[in-house]
Amino acid sequence: LITILLCIMFPLYANAFIIEYDGEEREYTGLNCTLNVDGKTIPTPDMPPIIINDRTLVPLRELCEALGAVVSYDSKNIMIDREGDIIEMTIDKSKVYFNGKAMTIPDGVTPKLINFPGMWAKTMVPARFIAETLGKTVAFDATTNTVLIYTAPQSTPKPTQTPTPTKTPVATQTPT
Repeated sequence: LITILLCIMFPLYANAFIIEYDGEEREYTGLNCTLNVDGKTIPTPDMPPIIINDRTLVPLRELCEALGAVVSYDSKNIMIDREGDIIEMTIDKSKVYFNGKAMTIPDGVTPKLINFPGMWAKTMVPARFIAETLGKTVAFDATTNTVLIYTAPQSTPKPTQTPTPTKTPVATQTPT
């Protein structure tokens, strides 16, 4: 019974690993997350999506390529270009420019350069902010821990018109 319980619980927390950001090494013991764009799971082999302050950070390049955007870097500055919509952001800064207009990333979760100590570093960005800024629909499936991004508008049923009465109501006669 204990073995079965451990097997059931283990996959949820199996990705405990050491990462470094904001100048500190930290053990990440959060949930395993995946990134899904338009029904397709996006591979993130170098760094899986992670959750910081209840926000999911995903690898920048993988997210942008899945959304059809082009990414360029200049030191700590990032530029994302998708069909003329341009997001300019800086590592560890919450101020962002979208098509030249200043915005602030909500919840204080900024783009981060996250290192596996002694190995490689990956630029991680808040998935919801990037996708919604580019006009995409975002959801999080808590049962599978998956960030779901839809590039096309999701079909919503059209409201049906309230039928108009065919006859004017007539007052009923009082019984005699």
